Amino acid sequence: MSHNRDWFTTYEPIYDGLVLMGNDAQCKVVGEGTIKIKTHDGIVRTLTGVRYVPELKRNLISLGTLESYGCRYSVEGGVLKVSKGVIVLLKAIRCDSLFVLQGSTITCFAAVASPNKDNTKLWHMRLGRMSEKGIRILKKKGHLGNHCTGKVDLCEHCIFGKQKKVSFSKVIHRTKGTLDYIHSGFWGLLKVPSRGKCRYMMTIIDDFS
Repeated sequence: MSHNRDWFTTYEPIYDGLVLMGNDAQCKVVGEGTIKIKTHDGIVRTLTGVRYVPELKRNLISLGTLESYGCRYSVEGGVLKVSKGVIVLLKAIRCDSLFVLQGSTITCFAAVASPNKDNTKLWHMRLGRMSEKGIRILKKKGHLGNHCTGKVDLCEHCIFGKQKKVSFSKVIHRTKGTLDYIHSGFWGLLKVPSRGKCRYMMTIIDDFS
């Protein structure tokens, strides 16, 4: 339910609707429609069946209604998440006794991303950082629509999350004197500096000695 008429992207008037509030007060429903919300992850989602109630003081989203549409919700650490399958649709932060939705309303169609824009990055995030090869397979099967190029740009999260240690083959070094072959390493940036205010460390080990 919402008291902001300007938020509705579609709207139909209603002449005989009433809602009962928590204090037993009755408020008149004068219309119904859809509202677009840009959620915490930057995706624009549409709430349908939203009632326009001018007498409301706050905009309200019913968890029971979302549950009837197949969604589930959980609360942990003051954060409420509404999900469907493995995708988190909505996120809200507790403020006193209410949960405040993290996002913003879209009041103009121009604010919505162009349908011709490449949405490969969006599918990459939705599918749990799927590889470029997997994205192209799904695109070839026609599951990702016509606006997915299949080209995944450099993703910092994938670099850090999917990196693995590379094994080194065994090599025999035959050194005949000092400094013929050395092993060096460079490490930093240290969060806590040394007494000499240094934040980096380099080690050098001579293979011969």
